[in-house]
Amino acid sequence: MSAVNATGDLSTSPFTSPADTCIADDYRVPILIGRSTELAELRQQIADPQIRLLTVTGIAGVGKSRLARTALAAGEARRSRVTMVDLAEITDRATAWRAVLAAIGNDAPTGESEPGPADTLTPIATRLGGEHSILLLDNCDRVAPHIAADIAQLLQLCRNLVVVATCQRSFDLYQECLFPLRALAFGPDAAAGPAGASPAAQVLLNSIGTRYRSATTVDRSTIDDIVSELGGVPAALELAAITVGRIGAARTLEQIRTTGALDRSPYVDTPPRHRTLRDCMEWSILGLDETTVELLLQISASSVLTDLEEVLLLSGAKREVIASKLTALVDRSLLEHRVGENGHYTYTMSGVTRTFCRQLLNSDPQRRKRIRFVRADALYSLAVELEKLAEQPERRATTTQLVDRWLADLVTAVRCLMDYGSLDRAVHMLSALEEVWIERDRLPDAVAMAQSILAAAEAGAEHAATAARCRELLGRWSPPSGRDETDVDTPSPVSRLTKRQSEIAQLVAEGMTNRMIATRLGIAEWTVVNHLRQVMTKLDCPSRLHVALVIERESQQTA
Repeated sequence: MSAVNATGDLSTSPFTSPADTCIADDYRVPILIGRSTELAELRQQIADPQIRLLTVTGIAGVGKSRLARTALAAGEARRSRVTMVDLAEITDRATAWRAVLAAIGNDAPTGESEPGPADTLTPIATRLGGEHSILLLDNCDRVAPHIAADIAQLLQLCRNLVVVATCQRSFDLYQECLFPLRALAFGPDAAAGPAGASPAAQVLLNSIGTRYRSATTVDRSTIDDIVSELGGVPAALELAAITVGRIGAARTLEQIRTTGALDRSPYVDTPPRHRTLRDCMEWSILGLDETTVELLLQISASSVLTDLEEVLLLSGAKREVIASKLTALVDRSLLEHRVGENGHYTYTMSGVTRTFCRQLLNSDPQRRKRIRFVRADALYSLAVELEKLAEQPERRATTTQLVDRWLADLVTAVRCLMDYGSLDRAVHMLSALEEVWIERDRLPDAVAMAQSILAAAEAGAEHAATAARCRELLGRWSPPSGRDETDVDTPSPVSRLTKRQSEIAQLVAEGMTNRMIATRLGIAEWTVVNHLRQVMTKLDCPSRLHVALVIERESQQTA
């Protein structure tokens, strides 16, 4: 096993590169993979005389405690008096400071009443004296709001004291320095080598190998997929290793993607908050109101980047309310944000948060139904807006960007509306996105959905108008040989064309090239190609010349 070497640094393990370090007192998974840079930076900040309050923040299970304790176990910290206190189960300030007093070695004040700041902090200051000391307040999440002011006062009393804390959010103190700890790197950008070479994948492989001695037989590409689904969070990866050992990597991946479930940790020394993924993540939402959690679940239903405007669209709430809730989610590392190209904050959700949200929704069918329907209803509004934008040539670029980002969600929304019996909205959404289905080669999917809606609508007389609308769409979308002409009133093949297809067919008949048509209509040339392919299929024409002949004959018949 690993041990502290003669220089005071942590020795390396056969599983790590020379740059990585091991943890001497952790006998189960005795390595700290992929954290050499963060470890060096944290040690440097602890040693910085200008920093007296350093808070390591990050999502639950990301490894804040392990990194902080490792940083304080060796190096410059050995020259200071280090006291470590775990506050994970403490919820009030009096108990928190009694725990600190006990850890320092002084008896806690007697009496049942809660001591004032002087009664609590003065004994700590007296015991520490003038010696350079480091106090680690570990897992402060439950008690942080109650002890923040006390920390500021304690630092005034003890001029040679440095406080290091681990918490998902800051204490909101002016002199506080934040050390945000992100999940382990994964994906192609994290490792130039073969599959399974990223730091996050190495943690998962090592966890499998430590317990089951079978990591070499696991498919590395599947390991990369599991790591991606869990967002590189170490605690989640260790739980995934247990599940892989029981049912294999492929089934574990499928289970994560469907239900989000992972096995419970079998280790008796695992903290209760880390024994399941749900335990770990529920620690993150402590103190959040129900509407903020609902917003998190709504965002989790989409895989695309989300900015404030899109969240407002999907939630229907007021701007100031949503902005406040997004800030709360970012503060707890449940969301991350960055400045997008348009200058707005863009929000992203880690894989482990999304997996946790999946668990919550699967455990509560009524909540899941409500979240899905609210989101589908909002995406219906987006589809209607996209239809209007598509009619404005100057907004085509904006429309294309929105469609590219939201296409998968739009398809899901149509199916959701179908599942919940909102057939009229489902068919309206199909119709509003007609150009999208054609331009993105998704018309077969649209036809299949329209046929399903038609079958459901024909089962009830109250949906007669919806059924008629479906027949109209299918008449335009299906090729001549695909449906019985007696089922749909289509006087001529040309009537099957959409408005845009008719425009393009007419311009082809006038002798224009694809590029000329694209310029005339203000659309991309590849969009013209896709439309023309549909025109040729519907008119049963083998070439552009045949399209021109059909259009000319149609014009003569209607003249």
